[in-house]
Amino acid sequence: MLKFGEKIKALRKQKGITQAQLKNELHVSLSTIGMYETNKIQPSPDMLNAIAKYFEISLDELFGDCIVEKFYEEPKI
Repeated sequence: MLKFGEKIKALRKQKGITQAQLKNELHVSLSTIGMYETNKIQPSPDMLNAIAKYFEISLDELFGDCIVEKFYEEPKI
């Protein structure tokens, strides 16, 4: 099973584009793309939608076969 960042990297390579090309399409920095791909940060919900739209896949397909780290901190009671 892939980590989520590895899935983004695999989709990018399958499309035959560089990190620089993807950052231009998503309007983020090159370091942001690198951090997504190495699982150092997770995309926001809006960015997840943008990524799925760019790769022309559903969110289910984007998350399919992935291990997803927590996207948010649970509230402390």
